[in-house]
Amino acid sequence: MSIFDISYLVLWAIIAVQTYYIVQIGKKKVVTTANNQMEFSLVEENHGIAKGKVFPQQQFDSINHGSFDLQRTRKSGGYLVAFTSVRCASCKLVYPLLKNFHEQHTDVQVVVLMQGDEESILQNIQDYELNMPVVQIAPSDMQRLETGHYPFFYYLDSTTQVRTKSIINHEGQLKRLVEEGRLKTAV
Repeated sequence: MSIFDISYLVLWAIIAVQTYYIVQIGKKKVVTTANNQMEFSLVEENHGIAKGKVFPQQQFDSINHGSFDLQRTRKSGGYLVAFTSVRCASCKLVYPLLKNFHEQHTDVQVVVLMQGDEESILQNIQDYELNMPVVQIAPSDMQRLETGHYPFFYYLDSTTQVRTKSIINHEGQLKRLVEEGRLKTAV
């Protein structure tokens, strides 16, 4: 085998490697573009308390903020009621979103209804720096409030009527839930 044959094989090897990397870069660009253009939709909108109905519980005893009444707190931006559980892995991803939302939207009262033992709930409050009211609930509360999924959110208008609802797993879904809820309130 001559030096010419060896250089020819090396050249083809270089071309093959470059082609492979160009194809991989192209695939990444397509996936990134698709993710950026993805529309966040609301999930399980037919689950739970019917839209237009008043949320059945108005008074809460929170673990970290004492007792409060939705009718007395009257928030102009409405209410965001989040059902979570201490054993729910998806819920742990939602807590930072709730914290940021609560800090950025002071006109909306955020209430977290969390299933679990008090010690675990207090640990979640501390770990995720949840500075909104967190209420301990039991499975019977979930049944009474017609909600069986986690993390499940309701957006209520200022009169505590259910406007939108969904399982929330991403910030885009949370924004859509509130935006659509506010639109339905304005109509």
